[in-house]
Amino acid sequence: MAIPVEDGNENSRRAVEKYVDAHGGQYDGIIRNSTVRPSGDIIDHHLYSITAEQYRETVQ
Repeated sequence: MAIPVEDGNENSRRAVEKYVDAHGGQYDGIIRNSTVRPSGDIIDHHLYSITAEQYRETVQ
């Protein structure tokens, strides 16, 4: 599973980090210019991921 979080959204980032840490996942980095809003704003996203194996190891 990959979880993107908009740069600057610290509340969502903290929530995702708790979930990812609890299930053995990791922070993969920042994706620059990942989304263009209808307003023309360009948004960066932080990417977190959890593999199926990592998840299974934490729920057994």
